[in-house]
Amino acid sequence: MRNKGGLITAVADASPAAQAGVAPGDRLWLINGQEVTDLIDYQFLQSDEWVDVELERPGGERYQVTITKDSDTGLGLSFEDAVFDGIRQCRNRCSFCFLDQLPMRMRRSLYLRDDDYRLSFYHGNFVTLTNWTPANWRRIYDQNLSPINISVHTTNGRLRAEMLVNKRGARIKRQLRSLADHGIQFYGQVVLCPGVNDGKELDKTIRDLLAYHPTMINLAIVPLGVTKYHKNAMAETTLAWCREVIAQVQRWQAHCLETYGEPVVFLGDEFYIQGAKALPAAKHYGEFPLAEDGVGVSRLFEKEFRKLAKQLPVALPAPRRVTVVTGQMGTPMLQAAVDRLNTIENLTVQLVTVVSEFWGPRISATGLVTGSDLMTALAGRDLGDAVILPKVMLRSTGDLFLDDVTFDELCHVVTAPVTVVPTNAAGLISGVMADESWIGRESSVPIVVYSWEKSL
Repeated sequence: MRNKGGLITAVADASPAAQAGVAPGDRLWLINGQEVTDLIDYQFLQSDEWVDVELERPGGERYQVTITKDSDTGLGLSFEDAVFDGIRQCRNRCSFCFLDQLPMRMRRSLYLRDDDYRLSFYHGNFVTLTNWTPANWRRIYDQNLSPINISVHTTNGRLRAEMLVNKRGARIKRQLRSLADHGIQFYGQVVLCPGVNDGKELDKTIRDLLAYHPTMINLAIVPLGVTKYHKNAMAETTLAWCREVIAQVQRWQAHCLETYGEPVVFLGDEFYIQGAKALPAAKHYGEFPLAEDGVGVSRLFEKEFRKLAKQLPVALPAPRRVTVVTGQMGTPMLQAAVDRLNTIENLTVQLVTVVSEFWGPRISATGLVTGSDLMTALAGRDLGDAVILPKVMLRSTGDLFLDDVTFDELCHVVTAPVTVVPTNAAGLISGVMADESWIGRESSVPIVVYSWEKSL
């Protein structure tokens, strides 16, 4: 796509760019005569001590500034997007792709399927490697863009090509070997589909990927999600199947603990929740590197809530009643926290689980709760003094749910004020206690589970 220039949204006070007269609303085009197409270019090119920058004012006027600075000092610019020349879209047609299961007539931006290595590097998106050009590979090696999140799914080349509906998917082992040879680390992901890439195929995939460890840092295995709009017949993820997968992966984890001193291979929380099995202890997940992929989220929340709970008061000065909202998968995680909050005198917390009518009963993630389902779940209830809503339910601008119901529309329907909070333990407590100071008391990691929408 054509480069539209990097739209500057903020200029740090007293930064080299601010002193040179660069302002929000300007567009960045060139640094030292080289086109800037994304944040990677920007970070790489701004490191010189002498920087010639070409920009454009909102009215279209081009101008140049020359900036002298220390090599370890940045220009001080923030941008609207990580890429300036358009997101590189996915060329695959995976049978299990969630975006292919959207209903018709949703807003156009929701159908955008990215497969852009730059978003993997900056935002943690997973990529399949099927659309990389020779220039992309050279750039990754030359600029040491590591680690990268890779959707592996299987190391069986034939099967992977079938799953992705792209013959380029068969190159995966060769590509992973090339990354390893160049010292590029990666996180792997397997979306596990019953009867497709599970069983012996999963054993092969794990065995093959462990050969790259520690270049392959960790492997996350998550179950497919199937909406009621799915056009292909996909086997359901049952309790029995989840338990089989748990037992299978536990054997590999035991092997990894003995060989590497860490589990390496991890299961998404949904396997344990749907399989009615207890999650591993918090120490199993280390520093929770895969939390945004739904791995260890429950234990992370529990760990942080326990730390913060030590600071909770015995009583509130006045009665307060609130309603906390979550998806079905979040209910087990939140119930213990709500029970603890209800021990505070003068505080009553009601937990409401939203069942998905919009997507169908097989979709239970909090990050996929829609505005219409929220309205249904809250209708006719005594909601108390406030409704506490996790931020992950809304797009990043905070104004819209996945089904195009606006935040204002929800607020007009429900019978209590709605408070949107960070999707973590500190956010929950801050909303329940009506005290934002809780958000800064613990370095809570935002828990963004199964929400592909960044700013769509």
